[in-house]
Amino acid sequence: MVTRRKADMPNGWPWLWAVTIYLCVKLVYRLTVTASEYARTSTVWIDIGITILVMWASLHFARQVRQNPETNPDRIPLANWLCGIAIMAGIGLLMLRLVPEHGWKTGHWNYDWRR
Repeated sequence: MVTRRKADMPNGWPWLWAVTIYLCVKLVYRLTVTASEYARTSTVWIDIGITILVMWASLHFARQVRQNPETNPDRIPLANWLCGIAIMAGIGLLMLRLVPEHGWKTGHWNYDWRR
């Protein structure tokens, strides 16, 4: 059986940046681009599941960064900020499903069926 030392733990910095950028870009896209068609119900639920999974991943990678002994203590607040931004962007994506009139099916702020 192979045991891993604490120093051999993977660093979560690249993944934390990746999930934060992914959620922020997806939120900006959904706010600025007008949707032109409804998604199928299965697609809506898959998108919601992926958003929740990526939000959970941001919490996991931020915890991984905080627990890594090689992480500079001055950079831990940055990990907390990145995690917070990712969670807020994810909540914004989920709220877009509830707020606009066509939001549940499109996930976008605007909808125009004539496009």
